[in-house]
Amino acid sequence: MKLPPRSFLPPALLFLGALYLDHTITQYGLQHALAAEGNPAAVLAWEFITPNVAVLLWAAVILGTAYVLYCFHHPRLALVLLYAGFAGHMIGFFTWTPIIGSLMWPLHEHLGDWWTLVIQYVGYVILGALLERLHRFVANGK
Repeated sequence: MKLPPRSFLPPALLFLGALYLDHTITQYGLQHALAAEGNPAAVLAWEFITPNVAVLLWAAVILGTAYVLYCFHHPRLALVLLYAGFAGHMIGFFTWTPIIGSLMWPLHEHLGDWWTLVIQYVGYVILGALLERLHRFVANGK
């Protein structure tokens, strides 16, 4: 079932809001100490471009990919991508709090940064799929 065009806007705005929160608190928390960042992909990107440019490129890639998917007969996948990004960045934002941060660091210590990242991304996709299903239920009543 094709979702109406207005269905793209709420998850896109949620994604952008969570990305902004995550980026802002990460920059504040790091104070230019890259070793404190738990996402090795972000640290790798920041070796070549500034964090502010990286976040703009990331937003453009995710929103562009989701929009193309949405327009070319894969609206559900587009919404999963946006909601997964929303969930991931909200969790990223909350990892800077003492409670959530203390739950995440044992994963980094035992599994290493890259395996922790893989486990987190799988969890984000699962959360994105659940949020997409809730979105469809609210939008269509099914």
